Amino acid sequence: MITIKEFKKWIGINGNRQYFTDIAEKILSNTVQMPFEYERYVRILKAIRWETSNGVPTPVSAWTINQRQQFIEMFLNIVLGGESPRDFTPPNIASQNLQDGDFPYTVLKDTDAWRIFLSHIANSIYMEVSSLLRWSMTVYRPDELSLLLDSRSFFKWRPEFNGYWLDFEVTGHITPTDARSVVRFIESFVRIENIAVSPTEAIANILEWCRHNLLHFSGEFKSGNVESIWQYRGFPPIIKMIKMDPHYTAGCWGTAAFIQALMRVLNIPVRSHILGWTNGVHDTCHFIRQDTYLTHADDCYNMFAYSTPPFPARELMIDQATYDSWFNYPDVPAETCQKNIGRQVHELALKYLSDYLLKIYCQDLNNNVAPQNGMVMRTFERFFTFQELWDSGLWTRLESKVNSFVGCQGIPHSYNTNERPQLPWVP
Repeated sequence: MITIKEFKKWIGINGNRQYFTDIAEKILSNTVQMPFEYERYVRILKAIRWETSNGVPTPVSAWTINQRQQFIEMFLNIVLGGESPRDFTPPNIASQNLQDGDFPYTVLKDTDAWRIFLSHIANSIYMEVSSLLRWSMTVYRPDELSLLLDSRSFFKWRPEFNGYWLDFEVTGHITPTDARSVVRFIESFVRIENIAVSPTEAIANILEWCRHNLLHFSGEFKSGNVESIWQYRGFPPIIKMIKMDPHYTAGCWGTAAFIQALMRVLNIPVRSHILGWTNGVHDTCHFIRQDTYLTHADDCYNMFAYSTPPFPARELMIDQATYDSWFNYPDVPAETCQKNIGRQVHELALKYLSDYLLKIYCQDLNNNVAPQNGMVMRTFERFFTFQELWDSGLWTRLESKVNSFVGCQGIPHSYNTNERPQLPWVP
């Protein structure tokens, strides 16, 4: 096998680019077999699906020659370091039908949906064969490959809209863009070779950025308000999220979608996971291959997520066993599941005594409120009894940490947007 560097040099020799294009077309159309040394990539290529305007998910072999040529050319463009257009925000063709008070659903025209999908699968194949990442899609299950390589995990054809509708239960509240724009964004705060040590480290780096930068939007998730914040009548465009300052996100549904989009360009499958059992519906991330979850996508920037010194953002994730014990409905009652939304960041606040927890402790002191009746207790009463917290020594620990800052007036305010610890930092 040759490396990407060797392939790039080889492709520059006169005639080799056309030769590669011809061979690639024959392989993709199933008219010749994949060379033996690359046979492990066959199941990846076979997992690619594009849903046509007839609603039919078609494999690459059933695409038109022109479609396969576009796929090949986009892959070569990435290999050769060509630039894709920057800051591409696909128009929402449904925007003219949305009143200010309407839910801001988004529909893309076929050419924009195709462009976005094609950029992602070309990027996925490049990431797979380039050895930039230390993990491989060759071992992924069909459902994991589908999350990365099936257009229905991006959007779905809806004939009533004559376009590709963003299914928020699958994609969350975000409008996608070209894959390489997302890769460039990631590289703006961490080098790919550093993030690529393991999928878990990659996830941790993304969560770290989210914790330091994302802000929950204010107001209702209605078309008028969304447009006033992101200047887009529809789901917030990811390009707007990463370019604007501050970086507003559409709450848990927007953050789960944002994380999913960033992980996708690193070939890490993430499923948007709805947390809704009773009177509220929230969203989070399921990192499938790692069997880890966030207890709420808003945990990333919850005020309790900041402490001095800071704790690693990777600790926001919980494992499958913990998830099952907190959320496995119906074994866990619906009311308990609902109460456990966002639990992990509160657990970490107790473990590390976050700055905001110190603040409300001081407020209780200043108001001369007994521990069992104070804000600290009210904050954690859905998870613990007063006796459990008292027996754990919580108030003694809070007093000790406040004293380490020479009293309440010295407590840091890392939970404030303009005082968050700056990246990069190493916990």
